[in-house]
Amino acid sequence: MRPAAYVPALTGFRALAALSVFLFHFPPVTAGGSAVFSVLHALFREGHVGVSLFFTLSGFLIARRYSQQHLAGPALRTYLFRRWARIYPVFFLVTTATFVFSKLYQNQDALRLYLVNITLLKGLLPNYAFTAVAQSWSLTTEECFYLLAPGLFWLGRRAAVRWWVGAALALALMGFLVYGVLFPTPESGFARFHFMLVVTIFGRSTEFLLGAAWALAPAGWLRRRATLLGALGVLVVGGGLAAIQLHFGKVSIDTPLGVAVNNLVLPAATGLLLYGLATEATRLQAVLSTKVFQVLGRASYCFYLLHMGFLHDFLLRWLPTGWPAALLYGLVLLLTVAASLALYYLVEQPVHRWLLSRGRPVAVAG
Repeated sequence: MRPAAYVPALTGFRALAALSVFLFHFPPVTAGGSAVFSVLHALFREGHVGVSLFFTLSGFLIARRYSQQHLAGPALRTYLFRRWARIYPVFFLVTTATFVFSKLYQNQDALRLYLVNITLLKGLLPNYAFTAVAQSWSLTTEECFYLLAPGLFWLGRRAAVRWWVGAALALALMGFLVYGVLFPTPESGFARFHFMLVVTIFGRSTEFLLGAAWALAPAGWLRRRATLLGALGVLVVGGGLAAIQLHFGKVSIDTPLGVAVNNLVLPAATGLLLYGLATEATRLQAVLSTKVFQVLGRASYCFYLLHMGFLHDFLLRWLPTGWPAALLYGLVLLLTVAASLALYYLVEQPVHRWLLSRGRPVAVAG
């Protein structure tokens, strides 16, 4: 597949991934009552797959833009600066606001907690990963992939993409060693390495790599059926994860089978869907390319950072408790979207443009 400057449908896809994570954290139905509600609750509680969708999309986009670039010297610095400029400013602002409004500065180890968070080391440390902006653990994993990507692309050009399998296995082995020796826990077996497999780049590199591999597939493959097959694959895998949850009585990624499906099978299907959205003219591509999805997709990063934390807690305190639960749920969602749009247009977009204008561009796409 030849690189393209911009694929609108992939921006719209980000909105779906962000909404999925929101539904995971705040399922609109409870598990009690009828079997239908139990199944619906299980489906919503598998909304964590939105993180996997983000990871696979990141691998797909980074490979499309940079896999054929020689990222060394000034080009490498430009690449790293642009990745930093894309993620860090809004993250820093929301993290700092969280420390203020959630009064985390009153903690005994507030300075250490703040430094671990703003340096994006938290996602590697079990005791800190879910502190402050809890969901921002994924940014550590994202940044780790950004750092690894130039070397992986070099390996793919010099040897072959199939060597990425070896890279993923090497990362997993390193993860087992690091978290088995440096961060030992009282648990044994799967529980001992659950954090490594679900949170860190050592366990989740496959999602980025499978997305990157699909980005390098030749256009026209599967005879214009990639979008349909990919969408069906994602839906089937999502249903399978919900079935795993119902069988074991816990969210799928808290089980070995669920982790395997989430980290290996889901990104394979997601990558196929992304490939289809980037190469085929379909109804789904048209819907995700509409203005509404474009706006929501651009603000999806802000939504992801804001949807759980001090803003959500404030809205629950501020809105009248006597209103119907469905109305309160809808208002919280809409107000979170509104705050995300404001944060994007007033902060993320202008700051990002300003930072890029201050940098010295090199011949590398951003």
